[in-house]
Amino acid sequence: MSKSEVVDEVFEQCANKFNSIKKFHISEIYDIFMQVIKDKLYEKGEVRLHQVGTLKVIHCKEKQCHNPQKKGEKITVPAQKRVRFKESISLKEGINS
Repeated sequence: MSKSEVVDEVFEQCANKFNSIKKFHISEIYDIFMQVIKDKLYEKGEVRLHQVGTLKVIHCKEKQCHNPQKKGEKITVPAQKRVRFKESISLKEGINS
């Protein structure tokens, strides 16, 4: 789902409740929300979104891999940090029902 699709969906849901809300406002709130999530991941390494799941920064070790484009030539993938997502139980149950 793209940003514009999220903004459109939230606008449709909010238009009946808040007469003066504009798509621009929702777009700005979306940008702020995403920035808050990024900042908290940088700062604390974990963000929990109630009824959705947890975003967590993990450390991946350096590893050896094969490059399929160069006939299996070995390459070294450097150590790096990645973000993992673990869905909440309620989300998992909702998807699987």
